[in-house]
Amino acid sequence: MIHASRLTKIYGDPENGLKAIDGLNLKIEQGQRVALLGRSGSGKSTLLNILAGLDRPTSGELIVAGKSLFELSPAEIAHYRMTSVGVVFQSFQLISHRTAAQNVELPLILAGVHAAQRKSRVDECLQRAAIDHRRDHKPTQLSGGEQQRVAIARAIVAKPPLLLADEPTGNLDTQTAEQVTRLMLDVVAENNATLVLITHDQELAKTCATRTLQMQDGQFISDTALPETGARSAGATV
Repeated sequence: MIHASRLTKIYGDPENGLKAIDGLNLKIEQGQRVALLGRSGSGKSTLLNILAGLDRPTSGELIVAGKSLFELSPAEIAHYRMTSVGVVFQSFQLISHRTAAQNVELPLILAGVHAAQRKSRVDECLQRAAIDHRRDHKPTQLSGGEQQRVAIARAIVAKPPLLLADEPTGNLDTQTAEQVTRLMLDVVAENNATLVLITHDQELAKTCATRTLQMQDGQFISDTALPETGARSAGATV
């Protein structure tokens, strides 16, 4: 699913700039659930942005979902973002003037999906996220938990093989965070999707992941397999 070799990202001058990612080697199989851990500035978000196609590495090799991201044109990268990867941000990143349903539909519009198929998929994802009753509300009319459910629905509407989540429960209360976590696990299990999760929360990592990667100064300093649990493997209905 993900294969990186000698992956490097330098901001600024290649000789003296900030080396956010420093020669990473990484292999993640389809269906794995991986938590990226580490302090702020360790390179977690940079790596996630590169996997999402939102940033370009400076050097190295990166293959995601069978595509060499180094070799893709800007148009191909845009298509990759729309079809191969879904991203859940801590700050939701919903478009304020669009309704919940319109936010979820947007990736399908950009991908050129037919209107009838778009409606069917949007309805399915809003119901799956238990937010269909708020489909005509704009983000400012939704609670934080509701906005995150919409964000997850948007991330999964194209049924991507890779789901990336950057502190998806960081702005949520405990109960809502548990509901959002169960939703993500359900979706990943049902679609055999790969999950890469950034979190500072050790308990969230244990709940969501089957593997943890600890980052420091742009490198991995540990790679730990976690025992599978019934809750993690099966998910739960929200």
